[in-house]
Amino acid sequence: RVAITAGDLCQMLVMGNEETLAGFPIRQSVPLLVQLLSVEHNMLLMLHACRALTYLMESLPRSTVFVSEAVPSLLLKLRSIQCIDVAEQSLTALEMLSKKHARNILQAGGVSACLCYLEFFSINAQRSALAVTANCCQIVSPSDSHLVMDCISPLTARLNAQDKKVLESCCLAFSRLVEQWKTTPQLLLEICKDGLVTNLQQLLLVGSPTVMTNNVFITILRILSTVFHNCTALATDFIKQDASGTIRSLLLGNKTPVSLSVPPSLLHRSSNEIYEILGLCSELLPSLPRYGVFSVDSMISGYEDERNKQWFYRDPATSEWLQFSKSQNKLINTSCDAGDTDVSLRMSGQNVLVDLSTMKMEYGETGDECDIASSRKKNFFPDLLSPNLREKEKEDHRLVLLREEPALYHELCQTMLVLLFEVYRNSAVPSVRYRCLHCLLRIVYHAKPDTIRDSSESLPLSSTVAGMLSSNDSRLTIYGLQLSEILMKKLPRVFAVNFRREGVMYAVKKILTETTHVPDATSTSISPPSCSSSSSSSSATGKLRSLVASPPRSVPVFPPLTTSDQRTTRSRVKDSTSSEPPNSSPTLPKRLDVWRRRKKAPPLKKKIGKGKYGMALSPPSLPSPGPPSKEDLRQWVRHQADKFYQKYLFEETVDHTASTNVLDILTSAVTMLGSCGSTSETDVPLKQIKALLTAEGGDVPSSLSSFELIHSGFVEAFLKFLTPQPSDRETEVMQRVIKFLEVFIFDVSSNEFNSLPYTFMFDKLQQCLGHIEQFPVKVNDGLGDSLSKVISTYQIKCLPKKHPEHSGGSVRQWSSGTVKVDPLAYVQTLEKYLITRGYCRDDAEDDDSSGGSDEDGEETVIRRQQPVLQRHKL
Repeated sequence: RVAITAGDLCQMLVMGNEETLAGFPIRQSVPLLVQLLSVEHNMLLMLHACRALTYLMESLPRSTVFVSEAVPSLLLKLRSIQCIDVAEQSLTALEMLSKKHARNILQAGGVSACLCYLEFFSINAQRSALAVTANCCQIVSPSDSHLVMDCISPLTARLNAQDKKVLESCCLAFSRLVEQWKTTPQLLLEICKDGLVTNLQQLLLVGSPTVMTNNVFITILRILSTVFHNCTALATDFIKQDASGTIRSLLLGNKTPVSLSVPPSLLHRSSNEIYEILGLCSELLPSLPRYGVFSVDSMISGYEDERNKQWFYRDPATSEWLQFSKSQNKLINTSCDAGDTDVSLRMSGQNVLVDLSTMKMEYGETGDECDIASSRKKNFFPDLLSPNLREKEKEDHRLVLLREEPALYHELCQTMLVLLFEVYRNSAVPSVRYRCLHCLLRIVYHAKPDTIRDSSESLPLSSTVAGMLSSNDSRLTIYGLQLSEILMKKLPRVFAVNFRREGVMYAVKKILTETTHVPDATSTSISPPSCSSSSSSSSATGKLRSLVASPPRSVPVFPPLTTSDQRTTRSRVKDSTSSEPPNSSPTLPKRLDVWRRRKKAPPLKKKIGKGKYGMALSPPSLPSPGPPSKEDLRQWVRHQADKFYQKYLFEETVDHTASTNVLDILTSAVTMLGSCGSTSETDVPLKQIKALLTAEGGDVPSSLSSFELIHSGFVEAFLKFLTPQPSDRETEVMQRVIKFLEVFIFDVSSNEFNSLPYTFMFDKLQQCLGHIEQFPVKVNDGLGDSLSKVISTYQIKCLPKKHPEHSGGSVRQWSSGTVKVDPLAYVQTLEKYLITRGYCRDDAEDDDSSGGSDEDGEETVIRRQQPVLQRHKL
């Protein structure tokens, strides 16, 4: 009879919902069902009791608080399996409980119980067991590591499973463990001692597409990046296990060594995947210092932390603080920046309204309210800008490997340099480009000068730096200045010439000479000056010196340097090989140096209030010294550019002969081409330009750069040479075209076609086009697949206003406050909204229709007001 009653209870619970089970006695029923779970002689009764607990949580989610008392009984059915159906049903119930009561399961030894007899369960039960494990790992602190340490080995073994959900749960469990234990390197070593890194590396290389989903791929990369960042010994082991081949396989699809002369073909991957791959590449290299030219990195991180606050809400059922999802967090921060006070979200299948003015969140369907709070990262702006605080850190195993086995890092750096330039060239997402440049900075800083010299011959290092310095993005400008400083310290003779030929020195001078220069969206790209055909070769030298030489003394340079500062700078130039930073911070203006020493204000002690449910609210605190603004970053840019100018331009410590000679020869040839009176006289300048393009001359160090072509008047001269002019005779332009083809395509001496010079010129013109055209690109960064969800939940506040030019009674002034409109709604929708509320009515039509029926509905009103839609403006 008890078994029949328990079966009927299961039927009632599985068919019930919140309305039909409104008066169900949860508090009295759960202890009875737990008691029935202990009747070991009746398997059917235990199965009905376990199912009843599961159906109760499905129909009445608030009952999980009371059902959590059954956790020990449910785990007992997993430790001593008497009936496989009861054990599997217990796993289903534990999976539901683990979403909100994972701590109860963890403290009762639930992780080891779920994985004890994992192989005996069906695939659905295995998924439930691993889901429970993943949920429990989310709250495992370092002090609770003993509760899950015995389960690391079976979890590592399950990484070879061929089921998609099983693999996803295993990776999620390790990801949460690594995130919780990332500050304890000893625990990270314990996690990886059973071959976790090797198994994850194999999954990245040979993982089946049917099993390796996008989320699993990104999770694996984040696990490896976090582990290598906090435990450098594991990073060195990964490097020894063919890290270069792994990186090539992730970005190219094969382990074939890359060539410096042939650009590689990247695999088609999403921006999120590329971002995480670059994070893994970055953690394989030693970190950058925190002083000198890299002190601004702390300023950038502080500025980003201020813009990316973490938002939390207190769950009304459990009174626990929970974190909003990534997309919801970004939406709330966006609303804060826009000055909105209300944010509409979709959570747990219902609409919620976040009120930022009262710091409350209201559930639309139930009417419940809960508190919300925001938090920044701890040590928001650490005092790492001062070189006096550079204490001896713990030994970085990556630096030890770099000293002991430089061949490994030489191969890794060469591979990553080629791939990073290709990723940077093919990506438009700002976060991907930033991480790519950060990884490039690590490579250049720690690489040997010979490695950089070999790569600079085939990779556009100098032109890339020039593009970054002339960019509209202030962060790219900062990275460009950092790269310029490192490259000049590593190879001063090589890059002193390359930087002048590629326009780096011109970009630095541009930052200093433009007092209104702001490396932001309002900044313009470098435009080529006009070149007159009557200029002489002597003006070429003057033009080059005006582009790259020191600016006049009267030009104001920020910040102003005193005489002692200049003497200190000159003394540093003489000893450029010294890598030790000075005793005071040379890269920060005085105002930022004062800001650096400010300390965080103590919190203001205030009486703690109570929320709606009697929950204690967090005490408010005094606003801490804010992070540097965009203006502070711009000041750093100008200061660092001035320091770079004082060190490498003002003192003229390098020889300008090579760079000046190339531009002189090119400008002279271009001038001669424009001043030729007949077509026969153009043979000499055309051949000179051909020799410069193909680097055939003995005095030419390399082929022409885009900067030299733009600033020598090459484009204007050839456009005039190949197009008809008003003073030309009938066949003169055709003769010039034939002469151009004879020099650049057809070799008259050998009677053979040679299109290589023409191809070189075409490629150089394309590079010039990319050099001078910098269109602003708006990229949606970081939303990914949740973009449609964000658009559907985000509403725009509109305030309708009567057009000032409209006169008449057909449109009335709106007086009801703002209106929330979906982002993709039609304007006609807003017009109908105004019409149905009487804000758009025609007095004449109203008089004509006064004798009509009073039963006209909304559709009749809209139909009558159609002519009004053609006239009024919102």
